[in-house]
Amino acid sequence: MFKVFIVILTLFNSSLTMAQTCSIISSNYVCKEELMKFDVTSSTGIDSLRWSMCDSTSATQNTFHHKFSTKGIKNVKATISLKGGDTCRANKQITVYELSKIKIFENPDNEYCLFQNIICLGDSSIDGDIGIRVKSD
Repeated sequence: MFKVFIVILTLFNSSLTMAQTCSIISSNYVCKEELMKFDVTSSTGIDSLRWSMCDSTSATQNTFHHKFSTKGIKNVKATISLKGGDTCRANKQITVYELSKIKIFENPDNEYCLFQNIICLGDSSIDGDIGIRVKSD
């Protein structure tokens, strides 16, 4: 004798909700005072957006440009109101570097450069002389 069990599940007034995803699109690093572009993506349409740039700057555009005035790790946040009423939050860490101080000078005393008829440049921005060569016509 076989027993057959039939289970019927009926869902009344319920809906299956998928988790919404969103993310910030930008570089992971930038130099201090350099203009950086931020954008967002989401798994569904965007109704509105609020950026928080960790330096008291905020904005509401989908694409946003910003300059950081201090170096260090910055935590950028976007709060996104999605079509359908859901909210999605995205965070991204940006490393802001100090702008390098470049010290390049003409090195006219280099006999090799004079003999080859090229301009030699010296670089004292780091230890030692890199010796960048630029050809002249």
